[in-house]
Amino acid sequence: MPELTSLILLIKNLFTFWKKRWVHFIGSQAEYSIEPRIFHTFSAIALVAVFYNILFNFWVGLKVSSIISLGILLVLIYAFYLSRFKKKFNAGLILGGLTTNLFLAVNYIYNSGIKGPSLLLLALIFFLLISVSPKKQYGLWVSINLSLVLILLGLEYTYPSLIVDNYPSELTRFIDTASAYLIIVVLVFAGMTSIRRKYYKEKKAVLGKTHQLERLNSEKNKLFSIISHDLKTPLSMVHQYLELLNVFDLEPEEKEEIEAGLLRATRNTQDLLSNLLAWSNNQMEGIRVNLRGLNLKNSLTKTLNTLQMIAAQKQQNLQVNISSEIDVWADKDMLQLVIRNLVSNAIKFTPNGGEIRVFTQIDNKNCIFVVQDNGVGIDMDRQKALFSLKLRSSFGTQNEKGIGLGLLLCKEYTEMQNGKIWFKSELGQGTSFYVSLPIFVYRELMGVKSEAAASVLW
Repeated sequence: MPELTSLILLIKNLFTFWKKRWVHFIGSQAEYSIEPRIFHTFSAIALVAVFYNILFNFWVGLKVSSIISLGILLVLIYAFYLSRFKKKFNAGLILGGLTTNLFLAVNYIYNSGIKGPSLLLLALIFFLLISVSPKKQYGLWVSINLSLVLILLGLEYTYPSLIVDNYPSELTRFIDTASAYLIIVVLVFAGMTSIRRKYYKEKKAVLGKTHQLERLNSEKNKLFSIISHDLKTPLSMVHQYLELLNVFDLEPEEKEEIEAGLLRATRNTQDLLSNLLAWSNNQMEGIRVNLRGLNLKNSLTKTLNTLQMIAAQKQQNLQVNISSEIDVWADKDMLQLVIRNLVSNAIKFTPNGGEIRVFTQIDNKNCIFVVQDNGVGIDMDRQKALFSLKLRSSFGTQNEKGIGLGLLLCKEYTEMQNGKIWFKSELGQGTSFYVSLPIFVYRELMGVKSEAAASVLW
């Protein structure tokens, strides 16, 4: 059994190796469209077939056919070189098509005419050219092929003495015709298989892009809905407050209550705008991730201090317990955005007087950042769509509005930092969010503290 497993693994590795070499040989999807890649596939198989034909013709004494096959081989090599390495697909295609047709026409005369395999090979060349050429060249190849075949058949019928029969025996004619048939079958099979495989691969890629566009369009509609409603509401509140001040003399208590409501509304709007701009930049332009060794406590102290002041306004107890010894491999701005969103959500969905705990755990080579609250919790329907824009709007304990965009950003940004995010929640009991990030152990690198960064564009 171990020997069988080793053999299977060896075969698998060899297959992977040759598959990579083959892709490199014919060109990748990123480099070439489907037509050049099919042309390269045909050319590679045809080169092997023509090389065999040279050896066979020379062996049976068909020296003229052997020389003609050598000419075809050289032309095919150059045509392949033009298309694959010079990226001149049309030049390679036209050169290969014209000269191959010409060589086969000469071969028809010197290789027994209609009794030889040249007519079959002309049909094969026509099939290969039509398979990979652009539509505007169809007329060219049809006219060339039909003209050549009609001229050759007419010459043989009118002047049969022009046709040279070089076969030393009927056996060699039989073998030559049979091998030509096998070459045609192999090339047609390989061509059709390649065309179908590449067609389905292109189709799959197009469908993937279509689904991505549909998703982006749906998210765009969702965001426009957010902008038209959620940004309009706080502006209307400010407008109404100014109208009241202009018309009425409000009592200090009334002013304080209205201003507190306006403060909450503008704070929520500011968070929404921050998340919206970050998400839009991520979707439109991509975002550069600057990973480096960061001290977790130092990176988050200012953010958490601000959040503690916000929690205090709801009489909430926000406890922070982060070890100063933990260093993580992360992007500072992304890390702050993730933690700010998670803690802000905890504050938003925890009632006045509630408790929120922020602490860390070590799990092997990862640091797990935990945001735990005893708030309203998340119902099962919302849990299924928590990290997407499919989530419907919800309201906090003081009517603070949440739309789920912050959590979507948390997921995307955490994964960009090679981390993971998950949660546990029980309705009416509270929610815990977990963010796992790789620990950065700089002390093992020559004993010197390092801030080496890695920049990645997403």
